[in-house]
Amino acid sequence: MKIGKNRAKRGDKIWPMQIKEQLVKKKFSLIPLKGKEAIIKWKKYQYQRATIEEILDWYVKFGDINLGIVTGKISNLAIIDVDDVKQLLELEKMILNLWDTFYVITKRGYHFYFFINGVKISNTKKLFNLPGVELSVNGRYVVAPGSKVNGHLYKQAGSLNNIKQLPEVITGEKQLSQEIYNEPVFKGEAKCISQILRYDIPEGKREIAYFIAFSKLSEAKNKAEYSRYLIKVANGKLTKPLPEKEIEAFKRKKVYHYSCPLINKELDFIDCSNCKVRGGFNVSSLLEKNIMKIQDLTTTEKAILAVLDSYFRGSEPEDKTAWEIQKYTGMNYYAVKKAMEGLKEKGIIE
Repeated sequence: MKIGKNRAKRGDKIWPMQIKEQLVKKKFSLIPLKGKEAIIKWKKYQYQRATIEEILDWYVKFGDINLGIVTGKISNLAIIDVDDVKQLLELEKMILNLWDTFYVITKRGYHFYFFINGVKISNTKKLFNLPGVELSVNGRYVVAPGSKVNGHLYKQAGSLNNIKQLPEVITGEKQLSQEIYNEPVFKGEAKCISQILRYDIPEGKREIAYFIAFSKLSEAKNKAEYSRYLIKVANGKLTKPLPEKEIEAFKRKKVYHYSCPLINKELDFIDCSNCKVRGGFNVSSLLEKNIMKIQDLTTTEKAILAVLDSYFRGSEPEDKTAWEIQKYTGMNYYAVKKAMEGLKEKGIIE
């Protein structure tokens, strides 16, 4: 909602004063500015808010001043500062409800206000790798609405009561400084996730590939909204992208456990070598652990042990059933079952 002409005309006197009173009521940490520059040593206001008496004293001492808002924990506030309006289209792709929060019209662009509510994040000069889009959180301040800089009035759009929570697309990961727009950052060590997110998936395999990635991301405790965001970014780079509504539909589906063999069967481009989940550094080798027991195994038991240690290595226990092994190897079901029972009796598998 844009400021009406009549309301804007009041901005020189009445309107800015009303805004300043609202800023105090919102418990933002405020500092005095001349233009855009702080006119006091302001670092202490990162940890304590100025009292009303102090603010009134600034007006007495310095005259007609602007106010700055200290971002971060003290004000429970993060600001997305857009100085290059040409980047707005890309920013809207990253933050779907960008315009739903309170924002201020600056001389070069916009300040979008978001509450932090305890989330620990860092400043970044290029949010989502977009030049001219900065995230200000810690050790920063912004010019408050109602201020005037070089003849330009910083106008608010909407109500200060309409500040939204910082989107999960930003808060979902440990370090924002890693540029997730170009290099996906997520929880989980399954190598197939990053391969799916970077592969130009052909038609017919896109939905299953992305749902596998979504499921593996969810298993690794990534938030659902962030997982869908990563997939949307990857999908946008495809030669023929999947309709976005199909990715949105993932939130209505039950997350499915995709075993390593099943992923290999569905997606032939996946390379499991050096994966920390399947056969990697964190998954011990059954053959290596039981090397001294191999001489006591039957030929079939040795064959099944080799299959479990290679093709089914890193899979969940329920995936390594006699029926599954028989299906993938073509061996006799009863022979496989008997061999697995023998391996259990000898303490090689559980």
